[in-house]
Amino acid sequence: MPPLTKQLIDRFPYPYRIVSPDRAVAEWRAAQKEPGVSTIILGGAGSFSDLASSIDPGSALGAKAKIPHAERVGKILEKAAKITFPGVIQSENQPLAEKLIASGMLLPPKFQEQLKQTSARPIREELEETAKELVASWTWRRPRLAQMPNVLDDDEGDSADGAYLGLFPTEDWTEIPAYLSYGGWNACHAPEVHIAAWRHWRDHYGARLFALTNDTLELHAERRPQTREEALLLALEQSLYCRDLILQIYRNPYSLAAALMESEGWGFWWD
Repeated sequence: MPPLTKQLIDRFPYPYRIVSPDRAVAEWRAAQKEPGVSTIILGGAGSFSDLASSIDPGSALGAKAKIPHAERVGKILEKAAKITFPGVIQSENQPLAEKLIASGMLLPPKFQEQLKQTSARPIREELEETAKELVASWTWRRPRLAQMPNVLDDDEGDSADGAYLGLFPTEDWTEIPAYLSYGGWNACHAPEVHIAAWRHWRDHYGARLFALTNDTLELHAERRPQTREEALLLALEQSLYCRDLILQIYRNPYSLAAALMESEGWGFWWD
C-alpha cells in the first residue's frame, strides 16, 4: 500500500472494518442489524483513501480545517431538514425541459416545447404530468441492463488489501453525506441534496445505501416501480439527480424506466 494511501486511511474519522471482497455483501447485510450505526461498503484501499481525503481536504498534509468537522456535519443536516426532493431542484429557476435536456435526456420535441415554459407549479407535479404523457409514446422493449460502476471492481487491484466497510455514528443512513461532506463538485449535488433525494426514495421505494466511493454510489431498493408511469417518473427524478446516468448510458427516459422495472440496484456516478 502506498504511504500516502495509508496516511489518508489512518486519518479517516470513523471506525471501519476490512473484510474479504467476496464477503463484503454478506458483511454489509449482517451489519444492518447493528444498533446505533450505519454501515456501508466504501470500496478498496484506493477508493477508501480518496473518500477519506475529501472529508477534510488538505488534512493529509497537516492543514487545519477551516470549519471543525462536527460543526460542518451539523450545518449540512440543518440544511437537509429544510429541503425536499425533487423540490430542491426547482430552486435552480429553470424550466423543466431545460433541466432534463441539460441532464442529457432525449425527450420528444413536443414535450420539449411544452416544458420550456417556467411554471409556478411544484416540480413534482410537472414530473408526474410529464411521466403520464410520455407513457403514450413508450414502445416497450425488454431493457438491456446497463453495466453500472461497481465499487468492488478490481481492475487496478484496488481491493487487493480487502474491502472497507465504514461505520457511521447514526442509525439514519441518509445522513452519511453529511458525515462525509459528500458532493458539491462538478455536477455532483451538495451533501444536503443527496440526503433529501435518498430520503425521498427511501420513503417511496425502501431504498437503502449499499456502497459509496468518492464518485460512485449504489442504492438497493426493496420495491421496483409497478407501472410504466411510475417508472418514468422515477427515471425523470433520477436524471435530475445524476445527469451522467443519462449522458453516458441510457440517453432517453424509456430505457432508464425499463431498467428500473427490472432491477432493484440503482447505480450513480459523477465524472
